[in-house]
Amino acid sequence: GRFVATLVISTGRSTTQRLRLTGRSYAMIDVPVLARRTRRGEVIGKNNLMLIPMRRDTVNRNAILDAESIIGMVPRRLLSEGVAINLNDLRRPVVVAKGAMVTIVLRTERMILTARGRAMRNAAMGETVSVTNTRSRSTIEGVVAGPNRVIISLAPDLR
Repeated sequence: GRFVATLVISTGRSTTQRLRLTGRSYAMIDVPVLARRTRRGEVIGKNNLMLIPMRRDTVNRNAILDAESIIGMVPRRLLSEGVAINLNDLRRPVVVAKGAMVTIVLRTERMILTARGRAMRNAAMGETVSVTNTRSRSTIEGVVAGPNRVIISLAPDLR
């Protein structure tokens, strides 16, 4: 990372001046950072990001280097502008809120059953969440498929 160079400067017709330069070179990478402070729970859009060059050796190894993986996520806490974003700073947005009424869907080749239930915790798209059926009071697990929509899968031996 160190370098030594001699700079030759022409000062006139036949005179030159030599200047010795020494220094260090650093590998730089473009890091996606927030363009403005972003509050907890606020969805990050493409226009909220900018790329800034940073020294590779100063960027945390947990920093997110792909801007596309930040878009659509939400901060877990207030994040400042111009700072590298770490993996544990973000989460997927909540699609099903704890205590919210959800539609439970069971789909097979020949039928579709739906029921109402109450979510037992916050969950994002694609996450597994426990849901209590409002009529039977039984608790089942399903995968979040959309806003207040949970898909239940049959056990392999029941198919």
